[in-house]
Amino acid sequence: MIAACLALLQCGWQDGSLINGLLDIVDSTCYDPNDEITNAAIRLLVALHHMLIQHDRTRLGILSDNLILGELARRPESSRTFGECFVFLLNREGEPYPANVYNIAIKFMCVELLWSILQSPPLSNYFYDNDRNVLVDILLQNIADLADDTDQVRALCLNTLGALICYTEYRQRPHKLSQVRRLLRELLNTGRLLGYLSDRDEQ
Repeated sequence: MIAACLALLQCGWQDGSLINGLLDIVDSTCYDPNDEITNAAIRLLVALHHMLIQHDRTRLGILSDNLILGELARRPESSRTFGECFVFLLNREGEPYPANVYNIAIKFMCVELLWSILQSPPLSNYFYDNDRNVLVDILLQNIADLADDTDQVRALCLNTLGALICYTEYRQRPHKLSQVRRLLRELLNTGRLLGYLSDRDEQ
């Protein structure tokens, strides 16, 4: 199924028109009180990104191989709206929710796209400072609060937090650095940090 969808995506929209169309929808509807269209467009972009990287995870974050990252980099000013709405959606996905497969999958794919953005040098400072601070809050909350049966999501959040700290301007303008250090110490002291990193390496 993934292979068929990916083939359709690559053959029919190699010029990025589908991705641009979805980004345009986000740009034109993001401030609408009825944001379901915006959220649907973002979730579709998140799902398409997931399919792209599942096709070849060894080339994760390479702009030339990823239509979504490439279009975000090509239109930085207009795609910033997507960044703002994406952070808002990810923050909402972080609120208490029934731990069903759908919600966990959406959260995982959202963080997966965030990790890809941060790993791509042209996009490393894609998010505004305030949005980056919100992302730190979201990742800290997820690492600390996710249920034990969602370790894969927690491991991805931990690696994404590392990418945010290492590859963005976070170190010049740190946010909640003491909480980051305390959380990492707690994970190291309990032996969970190495386990999460190992889980992520095996993905």
